[in-house]
Amino acid sequence: MKTTTTFAAVMIVASVAAAAFAQGRNDAMMVRLEDQPETRLTLRPTVSRSDYLGLAVQSSYSGRGLKVHSTEFGSAAATFGLEQGDIIVGAGGDFVDTMADLENAFRVSGGNVEVTVKDINTGRWLTGTMKRGSGSGRINNAVAYVPGLGVEVEILNAGGYKITRVEGGSVADQINLTAGDVILKVNGVKIENVRNPSTTFARSFTMIYNDRETGLRYSLERNVWRD
Repeated sequence: MKTTTTFAAVMIVASVAAAAFAQGRNDAMMVRLEDQPETRLTLRPTVSRSDYLGLAVQSSYSGRGLKVHSTEFGSAAATFGLEQGDIIVGAGGDFVDTMADLENAFRVSGGNVEVTVKDINTGRWLTGTMKRGSGSGRINNAVAYVPGLGVEVEILNAGGYKITRVEGGSVADQINLTAGDVILKVNGVKIENVRNPSTTFARSFTMIYNDRETGLRYSLERNVWRD
């Protein structure tokens, strides 16, 4: 009887020790797990390419639209005037969220699609007809705003900006530009190649333009005197 009692006591002690050991292992595992650095899943924008349009776009996972990553020289996208950073938000009257949406809009329409873009340089929303076919695409009188000058314009295929509206009190209003005039060059540079127009038109500049009323080409100079 004494022997049986002793054996039972030993078994109880062994069980308690095993439980304590197991608990110790669990505690140790919890400590090791808690000591591990937190792992976060980072979603990186993906780039989709289209040989059909000569365009690569980037999805930012935030909101609608496609961010232009790059264009191929001579492609419909490049000829249309898309630049890295521009945001394509619509095509053919519908929102576009993927490259497949954009390509489908062109295939359904036969190759001519009205595209809405947020311009990276001006922050303005532009709408123009992007064409794809033999040869290449052409921009078709896309509407733009020229900051600093204070005019809305159509970007002409042959080059130049045709003024469609002049803001009252703007620089354009002060130098007597009117709707229908076509701006060709500023400081000897083609108007479509002028960067930072807000800065350019805040200073002295020269301009060559075609006058709507007379049909003649004029050169004007605006001087801004600073103290």
